[in-house]
Amino acid sequence: MSEQGSNNRATALGSRSEKRVKCDGYPIRTALDLLLPELLSIKQAIDRKQIEGNWQTSHGFHRSLWRNFKEEHYLTRAGLSDVDGWGVERFNEVHDATFEVNSMIDVLDVLRSAANAIKTQALTAIESTAGKFGRLLQRLPQELLSETIRYACSDIFDLIKFSHVNRRFRQAALGISSLWSRVSSDMPIDLVRLCLERSGNSSLYVVFNEANKDYSCEELEDHSASNTRLRVRDFTAEVSKFCTRWKNIELRMPLSYDRELQFEGSSYSLYLWLTSKFGNLHLPRLESLSIKHRGCLPDDRGFTFVSSKEGVVMLMYFYTSWKASNLRSLSFTGLIPAPIQGASIEGLVLDMRVGPDDMNFSIALHDLLGFLAGTPSLQTLSLHTYHSGEIWGNQSLSLPTTVLEKLKTLTLNVERDQEITNGDIFFNAFVRSIRLPNLSSFSLSVSLEDTFEEERERDVTDLVNSLIPDFGAHPRIENFSLFVYDCTLSAAINLALDKYPYLRSLEVRVDGDLCVTPESRLHPNVKRSRSIEKITLVDHWNDVDDWLSWIAGELRDGGGLEKLNVVLRGGDFSRSGRSLSRIISPARLEILECEEDRP
Repeated sequence: MSEQGSNNRATALGSRSEKRVKCDGYPIRTALDLLLPELLSIKQAIDRKQIEGNWQTSHGFHRSLWRNFKEEHYLTRAGLSDVDGWGVERFNEVHDATFEVNSMIDVLDVLRSAANAIKTQALTAIESTAGKFGRLLQRLPQELLSETIRYACSDIFDLIKFSHVNRRFRQAALGISSLWSRVSSDMPIDLVRLCLERSGNSSLYVVFNEANKDYSCEELEDHSASNTRLRVRDFTAEVSKFCTRWKNIELRMPLSYDRELQFEGSSYSLYLWLTSKFGNLHLPRLESLSIKHRGCLPDDRGFTFVSSKEGVVMLMYFYTSWKASNLRSLSFTGLIPAPIQGASIEGLVLDMRVGPDDMNFSIALHDLLGFLAGTPSLQTLSLHTYHSGEIWGNQSLSLPTTVLEKLKTLTLNVERDQEITNGDIFFNAFVRSIRLPNLSSFSLSVSLEDTFEEERERDVTDLVNSLIPDFGAHPRIENFSLFVYDCTLSAAINLALDKYPYLRSLEVRVDGDLCVTPESRLHPNVKRSRSIEKITLVDHWNDVDDWLSWIAGELRDGGGLEKLNVVLRGGDFSRSGRSLSRIISPARLEILECEEDRP
């Protein structure tokens, strides 16, 4: 009876399976019904950053696969444990699930076989080509081989691989000392020492990659502690031995949690550590310094020396004691720099977009003006900031007037911070406090995303004018760029150009209308000298034809229209192009349809 029952059940199951196969023809549809939802689930997990980099060996990732399928058919370990208690319905459910899985495996086997065939053919072609390429490289003169390796290497690990190919490649790789010249604090210390040795006398690019680290000064001073998290300690000791070869240094600092400078805790720990290790360095080759600060600024100014401005500079701003006469370029993020005596700083890129809970905007602007006043050699300044900020305490809202005699290029990128709807102090207070008598290039970018009251159109003329500095009685502006980004509504602006007698190039982007100011004129000197040579308009404006016609009419009177080149980039300028071709020579009119990324 038992054998007969088993045979009957097998016959029934066999005919059931045959029926499924006959119905499906070939089990691709069944396999897709399983595969597609699973692949979608994996993609969603990747987007949510729930899958680790070592996913191939991750037990958590493996356990998560087919979770919905296993739960739907109760194919978990618990669901498959009570075999003796199964009834016919449960037996058929598990059997059907097994058939679906088997169908998927069959399809995957076909796909794997096809993929392996492609892989085999590709590898054969690669090996053949690689052999020819290798023989070509072997025949190259040593100088050309070195240049080839130089361009082929993306990092130090590529260079090490090349040095292990053969003796000739090793000789070429070791001979390119400049490729060994970049060292980072996240490298193993033995690799750092190898790079410092093999770089010879080349100038060094030093990177402190500590943005995701967390440690205190006590931990850094404790030499008995051995931890990859504290690798920066040995790195500091090694690179300081070669400080006379530093050309560029970049510091990506750990997160700071406190508004007050303290010796306890992890906030500002690396600054304090480097102050004790990097003080009074002689850096004859240093040309650029970059610091990327994260978190709070130490602007909770108290009555002790530690929390005073002088104390913060002395204890935290380690670079102010450096002897770096060739230092020309600074790039700071989230931190206001301090003047460096003896350096001739020519360029500063500063991103001061820090949240209201982490920065006192008034102190930041005062400190920035202090840096500018103490850096008379500055020629290029680029600021990225919020339009307003908050203050803590009783700081003065008035800022001292600062004259920047040598500044030639100024770039201002101003954003509205949604967390600060009505700030205590506005960035235009800084703009009003600076005097730029010799500035020749000015670029202003204003972002108005999701911050104004709902209305169909808003006039931003006053806002833009409040962010244009005082260029003196005789402005020397030659290049003027204006970008107004309004992602929610339409902006309108009247742009007055009568204040710029030496204007040569004008670039404007407005998400809205560029209006002609009634009875406005170009400066008489522009007409007389025919100085303006190029106008670039980005994106579509409703009144662009009227505005360009006004410009053309102004220039035609002095004969300057013959020199004017007009570029229309992005948006729909087809109608404008047709009408402008009657005013401006087609040879001097260029229309670019594709929109470029905003700067």
